[in-house]
Amino acid sequence: MRIMLLLVASLLAACLAPAGSAGADSPIQATRAWARASPSGGGPVAVYLTLRDRGRADRLTSVTADAAGMVMIHQSTQQNGVSEMRELQSVGLPARGTVVFRPGALHVMLMDLNRTLRPGDTFSLVLTFDHAPPVTVKVPVLPPGSPGPGPAAP
Repeated sequence: MRIMLLLVASLLAACLAPAGSAGADSPIQATRAWARASPSGGGPVAVYLTLRDRGRADRLTSVTADAAGMVMIHQSTQQNGVSEMRELQSVGLPARGTVVFRPGALHVMLMDLNRTLRPGDTFSLVLTFDHAPPVTVKVPVLPPGSPGPGPAAP
């Protein structure tokens, strides 16, 4: 039981910590990154995070992951009770704005996983932008069905 509590506490701390590695002076910060564990039969895994652009407007143009052979940016929508997911070639980041990737909306999709992602694991994403330098994000893996890391700290 104590080990489980330590695991949950460390996962929560990792989820709430800033995740970008481009340096404190980078115009783009990536925080609150997380993913759920791989489905039992394998298959794609969605990644969620928050991007904050502290400079001029920019655009996320690609994402790679050390845990997957293919990574896509997706937008989920619902119209007339039908869910639809479509691939996006890029995502605009407004100057001094925030873009949130969350379940049922904007997300990063990992396909062709090269390993099973289990609760407690981490993997790296590299986010590439039009103007800002690439940002590497450490992504903690939460249990299946997890709603995410919880409310953001003020």
